[in-house]
Amino acid sequence: MLKKPFDYISILSFFTFLIFIGCAVAPEKTQPEPGEPVAYSPKMKVGDKWKMTGWSRSKRTDIYHTEIVEVNEDGSFAVLKRAEKAGETWYEYYNNKFQQEMIVYPSTGKTITQEKPLRNSLDFPIFVGKSWKTAYSAISKGGRLIEYLDKYKVISYETIKTKAGEFKAFKISRTNSLVDHRSYIYNSVEWYCPELKLKIKVTNPDFPPLELLDYNLVMKK
Repeated sequence: MLKKPFDYISILSFFTFLIFIGCAVAPEKTQPEPGEPVAYSPKMKVGDKWKMTGWSRSKRTDIYHTEIVEVNEDGSFAVLKRAEKAGETWYEYYNNKFQQEMIVYPSTGKTITQEKPLRNSLDFPIFVGKSWKTAYSAISKGGRLIEYLDKYKVISYETIKTKAGEFKAFKISRTNSLVDHRSYIYNSVEWYCPELKLKIKVTNPDFPPLELLDYNLVMKK
């Protein structure tokens, strides 16, 4: 029998400590539960096409056309992109981890090679509960090299409505920050659709939403 108030306080403190320790050491989810939906790295096909709304660095909306024009044996691929309003066309080159390595502008001959480490915006396999971080560098409009840190968390697997229809997609939260500037925080929500092999919608408070308008995928043989 407990006779002193101190005994009750000690026991409560002990259990609070155990709960805190349990939460602190709980591992992140690294594997999906049996029967859960899982998205594996998709196989791109030459001729796959998507049409989406989007934004430029100047926060202007545009309509972007994307077409797969090259797929290599190792899974790396190249896309041809065109911005309708801007009247600009360029090529983007990705490795087999869906990391952008290079951009080429045919009209000017300008080539941008992405600094390493590369941004990892899709970490396959993708499943609910998974999280990952990616540190990467990018050149600012002023030509300065800036280091970023992205944190991703897969929230749910749900039906998302777009202008191209409704699709099943993984809802992913993203927090983007500057490594040397803690006050800069950029939050967005992204929906990755395994069926369509890309993010079909992105929302955030600072830009108009990015959204799928149309698509045409090459059928599997």
